[in-house]
Amino acid sequence: MKARHLTTLTIFLLPAPPALHAGDLAARVPADALLYLDWSNVPNDGQSLIGMVDAVLNAPVVQRKMGHDGEHARELLSMLRPILAKPGAVVVLPAPPGRPFPEGFGILIEAGADAAPMSARFTQIVTRLHGGNAPVPAQVGSHSLMRADVPGGAFYFGAVKEYVVMGACEATAKRVADMVTGGEGALADAPAFKLARSKIEPSDKGFGLTFFAQMHAFLQALNAIEPLAPDEAALQDRVFKALGVQAMRTIYLRVDTTEYGPRMAAFTQVEGEGGLAVSVYRQKPLTDDDVRLVPKDASFALICNLDLSALWKDALNAADQVSPEPRAAIEAGVMQASQMLQFHPVNDLLANVGDTWAIYDSPSHGGLLLTGVVLCGETKDAAALHRMLSRIVQFVMPLAASHEVTLQLRQMKHGGHDINYLLVGGLPIPAAPAWGFAGDRWVLGLNPQTVATALTQVDAQTRGESLLEHPDFKAARSRLPKEITTVIYSDTRATYRVWYALRELAYTMVASLTAGSSAPFDLGAAPPYPEDLKGVRNFVAAYSHDSDGVLYAAYGAHPAAVILSTNGGAASTAMMVSILLPSLARAREQSKRVVSLSNLRGIGVACMIYAHEHEEQLPPTLDALVEMGSITETMLTSPRDPTGGRSYVYIEGQSMNADARNVLAYEKVIGHEGTSVLFCDTHVEWLKPEVFRKVVADTYKRLNRPVPPEFED
Repeated sequence: MKARHLTTLTIFLLPAPPALHAGDLAARVPADALLYLDWSNVPNDGQSLIGMVDAVLNAPVVQRKMGHDGEHARELLSMLRPILAKPGAVVVLPAPPGRPFPEGFGILIEAGADAAPMSARFTQIVTRLHGGNAPVPAQVGSHSLMRADVPGGAFYFGAVKEYVVMGACEATAKRVADMVTGGEGALADAPAFKLARSKIEPSDKGFGLTFFAQMHAFLQALNAIEPLAPDEAALQDRVFKALGVQAMRTIYLRVDTTEYGPRMAAFTQVEGEGGLAVSVYRQKPLTDDDVRLVPKDASFALICNLDLSALWKDALNAADQVSPEPRAAIEAGVMQASQMLQFHPVNDLLANVGDTWAIYDSPSHGGLLLTGVVLCGETKDAAALHRMLSRIVQFVMPLAASHEVTLQLRQMKHGGHDINYLLVGGLPIPAAPAWGFAGDRWVLGLNPQTVATALTQVDAQTRGESLLEHPDFKAARSRLPKEITTVIYSDTRATYRVWYALRELAYTMVASLTAGSSAPFDLGAAPPYPEDLKGVRNFVAAYSHDSDGVLYAAYGAHPAAVILSTNGGAASTAMMVSILLPSLARAREQSKRVVSLSNLRGIGVACMIYAHEHEEQLPPTLDALVEMGSITETMLTSPRDPTGGRSYVYIEGQSMNADARNVLAYEKVIGHEGTSVLFCDTHVEWLKPEVFRKVVADTYKRLNRPVPPEFED
């Protein structure tokens, strides 16, 4: 079993861990750590999660299916119990020169008097995992450790004073062990780490978990695994700069328990102006009047300031940094849309709607699932916005009529407000999109009654109590920064019965599966619903920013996380950590994917422009677009294509009246995850291979053409 596998399993099974103060173990970790994760005081439900996995692995039917793999997993779980009972940390250090990236993994457990026994137990387990091949003593610097040889290398572990240390190679093990005995500069003293800790003061209520990443150094280490070609490296740099990844110096995440309940807070240090991703959070602060748009009994709400007009400009600037070619096609498409709609989508519509938004649902709306959700926004000119919305409906009517669908725009009055709604005639559609206005606010919903109820709250003359008066919201709001740009609320207590029932189903299934095994899962340990509900507080989260970066803070139990634990923050954090590591490793592929989709989107817009000038016929080939100057030759090459040639296959002979489901062009580089596809209505999608092959085959069938062999069933 390679050390990196042990480390990965440790990280994956920390889903309910947590920690004491970040500085305790950060003082025993080198300052150049790329990633750092510490924990201690794991709550009972964290241990019970491991117990549940252990019980499943001990079930006879699972043992028969997994064989030796199950035995190995049980051995590792037997290690995790004592490890998680102690404060510990997982670190990723820069790999030694000339060594592969994974060899920078290390583990540090503050075991106290149990350090030597834990190390001996580790030796026994590793011996069994390797078919009786026992680790051998090894002198690593001034430390006496154990060496376990594995295919392709070795890992080291052992007791050093009151700690158990582990390294994926000798150099990493030495650095971790040296820190125990007083070595180089510590992460706790690094300026970036100290800055992050100053933004998020740890709670002393018991449980906690800390995660820290030095983003720039970590991405450099990833690139060192597989060096990029100069053009690929330049492309990656442009994408990262446009998105703001390069400006994100560090990410710090803290999970612990407060008097309110679970807390999860994160701070991203940003240098300079950042990029597109950062600009989303650097908005003006919300006011109390913005929060009053949402009633006190809301089941969920998201309220934010987001200037869409400015965001559009930022998005164009970001696209320019990646590749300037698509901008002309995008602006031409917007200009064409403005001619058809008789108003400019950006200069008229986005500039009119303001920057404050609230989306929420409430029991008073009477909706089912999502039918009660409404969107509230600002408007600078209600009459002009109404005309634009009406014009969109008028524009769509002939298109709907061509498919034998009749659209009818109607109006009703309620409480002094005019409410407009759209009926889809001739079809049993269970929604009638509606909108209405109250002062400088407007409301959009899926039926006129929902909008009418929401307008009562939006109108300052008729509104009732708002979220500001909810006890849980008030308690959590007092702990958040004074100026926030986004707030998220969920009435977890109201929906907890559903989540509790789902969790109990899972617990009962495991208890039934493991009944009669050597280590059955104890179903009786789960608390009854009324007792469990006592510890649940509603979820309140917010974003804020300052000159150092962006801060996120969340209090209470997130509704999805309570399936695993009432300590929802812990489960959410572990999920984020498990997602973050592979996501960063895939950043290069994702950036290439974004560029490829952008290329196809530009091709689609150019095709529409061509069709409007050629009696609605789409171009015969992509060469026609290049000759017109609508696209460049560069746009026909995907960064995912190793050949560097033309990367897109064009299905010719179609018109603007073609079925919107038809594929117009697709990326010929498929891969095991999927490929980029352009449809005839100019939208683009990333499709999995099996879905991609089907939609292409269906396109050829609708065109009454032979399906190419590679797309046949």
